[in-house]
Amino acid sequence: MDDRDVSLRSATYGLFVELGRAPTAGEVAGVCGLTGAEAASGWQPLHEQHALVLDPETGAIRMTGPFSAVPTA
Repeated sequence: MDDRDVSLRSATYGLFVELGRAPTAGEVAGVCGLTGAEAASGWQPLHEQHALVLDPETGAIRMTGPFSAVPTA
């Protein structure tokens, strides 16, 4: 994980806590000084490294352990 990945992960996790829900790529982009597309594409390596889980259909965040963006039992 490089510095960009760590920064994006930290911003994503921080916004999840702050907002009480999964942040959008646009919201994370605003914090990181990126475009929404750059933030969304930056999530892919984090998904591959199991730092977060993306919805396979929408690319939105599904979970960032221990936070879930979908109802759980």
